[in-house]
Amino acid sequence: MHTSNILITLAFITTLTGCAQTPTTASNPSDPDVLLGRAEALQKQGLPIPALYLTQQAIQHYQQQHNLRNLGYAYLSYAALIRSDQLAAAATFKIRRSGLDPVRGITLENRQQQAHQLEQQALQTLLQAEQQYLASNQFDKLSNVYYNQALAYQRLQQPQQVCIAYDNALAAHHTNLRQNPTASPQTGASGQSVDAQLRQLQAQQGCL
Repeated sequence: MHTSNILITLAFITTLTGCAQTPTTASNPSDPDVLLGRAEALQKQGLPIPALYLTQQAIQHYQQQHNLRNLGYAYLSYAALIRSDQLAAAATFKIRRSGLDPVRGITLENRQQQAHQLEQQALQTLLQAEQQYLASNQFDKLSNVYYNQALAYQRLQQPQQVCIAYDNALAAHHTNLRQNPTASPQTGASGQSVDAQLRQLQAQQGCL
């Protein structure tokens, strides 16, 4: 469940920004978006250990860039990864001895608690991103921030806040379209519009 939500989130990021790209071998290997995309592809292929390292690298780059929107998302992706049974089953002797993330003190034994802390950190980061984009009137990016806030609240089991975040995502999306009539946000893989995707998610969470 967590992994599928994260993959939906990545699709939603590219939908709202209108810059969907499939990472290729020609892509900048230090681009955190590419690193995170590769990490999620590797996890789908059943390779969670290299996915772990790539996600850690992506987080480091987002921190250096002060890219709060994507950093918040990366924390959510990282939390889902370290929670996964797939990762625990694939853990090497080195990882069992030194931990999943020695810098953050994440081990196989405390990974569920650490994942919860990452989800809280993700939410705080996304709340900061919200203020940043409100101040600069970047409603396209703001809609995406609200969407990821909804996912963070879902992980933290705050259903009322989930619904509020989805409402905010829709409102920001509509404001962006009013301010930029020529904007043409891409549809997702299902061909749904941003409105349809958000309303479907609201229905799934019992918000409608």
